[in-house]
Amino acid sequence: MGFENRLGRLALLVVLVASLGGCTSDDSSGGPDVRRGAEPSLTIYRAPQLRDTARHPDLDADLVNVEVFADRLLFTYSSAPTSPPQIGEVVAGTRGGGYLRRILDVTELAPERFELGTESAYLVDYFEDVHFRAVFEPPTDVWVEGDGIGARSDALGGSVNLIKTEVAPGCDLESGAVEVGADFMPSFEMEVDISWREGLKEFRFLVGGDLELFTALRSGEASLGCSWERTFESLQKEFTSTFFVGFVPVVVTHTLVPEGKYSLSGSVQVPQVEFEARGGVGFTGGAVYEDGSWTPISDGSRRGNVTFEIEEGGNVTITSRLTAGVNYQAKLYDLAGPQMNLGPYVEGQAMSDLCMWNANADVGLQLNIGARADIPVIDYSLAEYNSGAIDVLSGTFWTAEGTWPWCADGSMPEVDGGMSMDGGAGDPCEAFSDCDSCTANTDVACGWCNGSCISETRAGECSGEFQDSRSSCVDCSAFGDCGSCVPNGYCGWCPGMGCLNDESSEAAACGASYQPSSCG
Repeated sequence: MGFENRLGRLALLVVLVASLGGCTSDDSSGGPDVRRGAEPSLTIYRAPQLRDTARHPDLDADLVNVEVFADRLLFTYSSAPTSPPQIGEVVAGTRGGGYLRRILDVTELAPERFELGTESAYLVDYFEDVHFRAVFEPPTDVWVEGDGIGARSDALGGSVNLIKTEVAPGCDLESGAVEVGADFMPSFEMEVDISWREGLKEFRFLVGGDLELFTALRSGEASLGCSWERTFESLQKEFTSTFFVGFVPVVVTHTLVPEGKYSLSGSVQVPQVEFEARGGVGFTGGAVYEDGSWTPISDGSRRGNVTFEIEEGGNVTITSRLTAGVNYQAKLYDLAGPQMNLGPYVEGQAMSDLCMWNANADVGLQLNIGARADIPVIDYSLAEYNSGAIDVLSGTFWTAEGTWPWCADGSMPEVDGGMSMDGGAGDPCEAFSDCDSCTANTDVACGWCNGSCISETRAGECSGEFQDSRSSCVDCSAFGDCGSCVPNGYCGWCPGMGCLNDESSEAAACGASYQPSSCG
């Protein structure tokens, strides 16, 4: 299964509830049951049972409107209700944007209108027993662009524009231009397991997807130097999904706010230079709550290159770095859940003198996962959790060097896979002798293929499985039954085929029969 598909399965848990996710076999790819749409692909392992004090007002046909405020709710009925809301009840519903509250006091404003003083409730206050998993992949028409006032819904596609391609602020040149751009194609996953015996057994949230970013420069002779850092509130994106777990509707709101950081330095002493650095990151990030504690999840792959052209020999030095971040916040009903900050970056460097040139690209990703301490959704331990900075990927990914064609040899060196073919360095990944050390390396992006470690830029040479993450190295074949298979990391059970690695082509071929998290 492709890494990007796996990311798709991984992602929304970060939104739904409260904190980080663990590393179980739910990290397998989306598969045929995953639908792109405002409604998620939903798997219900145990139907919901509500607590005695729980109430779902949406089921009352006489309820016509709910107004949601920070500390109260206003219920309006078509006529006086036969069963008005009561103090001590925990109510949840989708009207008014969604709410999950405990009622502290009730004021009858009219026979058909009630004001309820409330406080935030926990999922375990509402559900006595439930186990479900939801995978969200936003479709082309769900993103709402704007600041909430006069916002519009556009067919923006599954890709979210983080930074518009435009002249970078403060980096105007007398001759030439600076451009930057970044796009994010996200997916989200969450899993909630609440047991009437044990309370919260597991909560998993995962955000994944594909990030693409670039920085470009076209310049005449100039001294280069500028930098900026900003949050793009005007590019905020949001979408809401409502789905049913049994008879209980759940509403989840996803909000993404882009931010960017850019720097450019160096000098150009030739009439014209064209320079572009591109980077791409496929990733999974999140955490799982099990046995009373949170454990982070992170995995990723990357790609990148630099384009560097001048018209005649001369001194050029360029360093250009773009970090195109995104702050992700999810709400379950009206309660802020986990937060994640994604920090993908690309840095390109190029140098030239009369005859020789070299260029390289650094591509990486940093995650930080936490929660809103003021509104815990699951339990108090969530409010105390912060993963700190997690370096998913970092370091130089692509490098090349050569001789300009106007020099003595009269020809440009041929470049393949980012390494010069004129007697330059070989594949640095060949130094790793096993799958785990190969895919865990962060200095150069490597992958394991047919018993050898090779650069990701040579993935096209691989005639078998190209394994580019540590999770894909897990050998699942030793587990002989489903019960021992699915609890183990990145393994899943396929009837007739046995225990398979989630990322293997065999698991993909198993299709809807594949069981990544439970046996049944």
